[in-house]
Amino acid sequence: MAFSDSDLDLVAPLAARAVLSGSRQGEAVAAPGSAASVSLSPAQIAALVDGLIRAGLVERDGPGLRRTGRALRLFVADLGGTKLHAAIVDETGAVLAERQEPTAAGVHAVIAQMARLRRELAAVCEIPLAMIAAAAIGVPGAVHPRTGRVGFAPNIAGLDDCDLRAELEQSFGHGVALENDVNLAALGESASGYAQGLKNFAFIALGTGIGMGLVLDGRLARGHRGMAGEIALLPAGPSGGGNSGRSVLEREIGSVGIICAARRAGPVQAETVEQLFAEARSGSPAARAAIAATGEALFEALLAVSAIADPELIVLGGSIGVQPEIAEPVAAKAQAHEFAPTVRTSALGPHAVLAGAGLAALSALLSPAGPGLRPGGRR
Repeated sequence: MAFSDSDLDLVAPLAARAVLSGSRQGEAVAAPGSAASVSLSPAQIAALVDGLIRAGLVERDGPGLRRTGRALRLFVADLGGTKLHAAIVDETGAVLAERQEPTAAGVHAVIAQMARLRRELAAVCEIPLAMIAAAAIGVPGAVHPRTGRVGFAPNIAGLDDCDLRAELEQSFGHGVALENDVNLAALGESASGYAQGLKNFAFIALGTGIGMGLVLDGRLARGHRGMAGEIALLPAGPSGGGNSGRSVLEREIGSVGIICAARRAGPVQAETVEQLFAEARSGSPAARAAIAATGEALFEALLAVSAIADPELIVLGGSIGVQPEIAEPVAAKAQAHEFAPTVRTSALGPHAVLAGAGLAALSALLSPAGPGLRPGGRR
């Protein structure tokens, strides 16, 4: 398996964590692949050892390895259309400092915002910026597997026209892995959530919009243009099949769609999804009808995913997807359906993307290309 951000796997960073966790400066470390939870070929073990040595995290000690004095720190961020959640994590993925704030307007303002958060979080951790070895950013769009450019990202102005990776690397001074945010949530769930040990599962995030991270045979499925899992594009309802850049399914069950559905069903006061669920809990028939319809549409989408990908598990996340009024009926319907997979609500909540980003940053750091080399030979 190649350890690169254009082909992230679940084994390499988990194996690296097994090597690094629990060891201190000068101590011997376990051989890669010795952990029961990972399985590496001799070639993969050699590549992983080379990556750990190149990153300055271990050094050879006779026939074995020992931990160097370098403490690994990684910058991770979940970039959404309305909020930016950033953190500094260690090699185990533990969050050392984090901050969440509204997303700045426009891609260049977002780049400056992330650079500022990186500085501020480093100060909170009382570490120099040079100690941050790599970064990974979850983006609300499709990352092309060959060019690394972000597409299908209507929620952040200018993102489609910007080489975000190159600009962030220039700002940060180290390598940056870009990945679709829901793909990272799937990685996080695989490492420390309900999908641990599973080779075939999906993570579906329903909030402002809807997206899916799909793991098949232990690897993220990306597709030809990096758009595998973009179930927002599924046609739904009598007007399905539109080509407006905002899919019919997303219009039906995203945050705007659910509020519009409630207003069609009757009088509601809600301006936000949170207010709509509060009205439903207070007994509003219109709010309850809209939420029930959203659950039905989500279940139909899950059946489509199941028919095509045959996952063992579907994990629900996102601000709408985790609500019990949505998740519990969908899970019950899936349990009663002969061909539907098990459905569970994310164990990681709002930290799912950051958990996956920690793995992605570690994978990029250990890449044979070296931290900083990206598709197309850019540094």
